[in-house]
Amino acid sequence: MDASVDANSLAKQMLLTEVMDDHRRFQVASGQAGFLAEDSAGDLDGIVARACDELLVHAQLEQEVLYPAVRAAIVQKQLVDEAELESETINNLAAELRNLFPRDERYLPAISVLGKFVQLHMESEEIELFPLLEESALDWNALLRQWRQRKAALRAERGLVSPESDPETVD
Repeated sequence: MDASVDANSLAKQMLLTEVMDDHRRFQVASGQAGFLAEDSAGDLDGIVARACDELLVHAQLEQEVLYPAVRAAIVQKQLVDEAELESETINNLAAELRNLFPRDERYLPAISVLGKFVQLHMESEEIELFPLLEESALDWNALLRQWRQRKAALRAERGLVSPESDPETVD
């Protein structure tokens, strides 16, 4: 097998894994939020604020980097349309939650609703959309590089720091 094909396949796996890891991180954070008592409002708000910021970065990455490439690569454009609408809804809910405080009546319900939307979005992407990319002719290495570079920039804009923001690709 050609080394460039192997590298492209590895880059595809790495990118899709990063997308799924982002999904899982929010699940963990929303689970933590559900376990915190109301008397831990400061801890709760910090966890929720970070999770919302991460979601906002993720949604923007999907909209700017992933969805345009996927739209060009698959025939089933409706799945991309649905993913974009889900992502926009999540983005709006995260932005709204980011503006609430733990003492607000809508705070905990908003966390719950956002968690449900993220779960739905994860399932539709991971079960329906991603399998369609198996035979796509995308340049996954370039897409992975673009994803990581943009992610690092967006995370820096929001004051989020993480060692995973390395823009290296698979050669």
